[in-house]
Amino acid sequence: MIKSNEFAAAALLASILAAGAAACGDDSLAPGGGTTDTLTFGGQVRVFDVYVSRKVTHDTPAPLLFALHQTSPPSDGAKMRELSGFDAVADSFGIIVVYPDALVDWAEGCECSTADVEGTDDVGFLLALIDHVERDWAVDRGRVYAVGFSQGGLFADRVGCDAAEHFAGVAVVAATMSRPLSLECEPSLPVKFALMSGTRDAVFPFRGSLERGPFTTISAESTIRLWRGFDGCSDLPVVRSVPDTVDDGWSVRVDRYNQCLGAARVALYTIQGAPHVWPKGDMDPAWEIAEFFLDEEP
Repeated sequence: MIKSNEFAAAALLASILAAGAAACGDDSLAPGGGTTDTLTFGGQVRVFDVYVSRKVTHDTPAPLLFALHQTSPPSDGAKMRELSGFDAVADSFGIIVVYPDALVDWAEGCECSTADVEGTDDVGFLLALIDHVERDWAVDRGRVYAVGFSQGGLFADRVGCDAAEHFAGVAVVAATMSRPLSLECEPSLPVKFALMSGTRDAVFPFRGSLERGPFTTISAESTIRLWRGFDGCSDLPVVRSVPDTVDDGWSVRVDRYNQCLGAARVALYTIQGAPHVWPKGDMDPAWEIAEFFLDEEP
């Protein structure tokens, strides 16, 4: 019969071994793994998913990308992760992807969302997440990016407007820019900017919304014109068509402005015939966006 102190020692050893085995078997934060995590910011517990590319190491700074979900219908970071396909792209490009949750919606800078009205500091939340991720991984602070879908895209616009010193590029999918933000946007530095907009988008129309007031959005071409001005781009784009290999009634034209200040670039993806969707079809938006952000060639 084991004496009480021997039993306690045996139990302690067993618990240590079990914890070690669990740690060895838990690769959620290892390269090629993902996890759901939380961060308390602004008195709120914020939830986010993280995926770390298999190519990422603790020693070499890696690019960091935020993928911002739509908010209507209700969504979250986990759904954006499934929809966008950025995990697979991350493995190809060697990046870390963070999929944060909005509290209700995003503070897009128009004073018309719940987050704006309630004073939620979503830009500050993303900046805090950069610091949080950097505790575990080496982050390349010169290659931090944000891409947003639908209302997440309107928020990505704001990230570029308000935090250009922290973000090297933003991309907007199935949105343009709110008119109130367009009147106030003053990026501190040039940033790479890409916009993917469907010509049959009825939520955030390609030609802008007809409403007046805080809910108004400007057109895709006006959005590109603004960012070209911010980035000091020339008037002559490089134009290409994405091969039309999928019979979905869509076609994609890319107008890319490469002659801009510094490393900035601006690109408009006009998706002829596409409604309000994450536009999988003839192109992979996640792959296109990652290439656009990380390609240093003009």
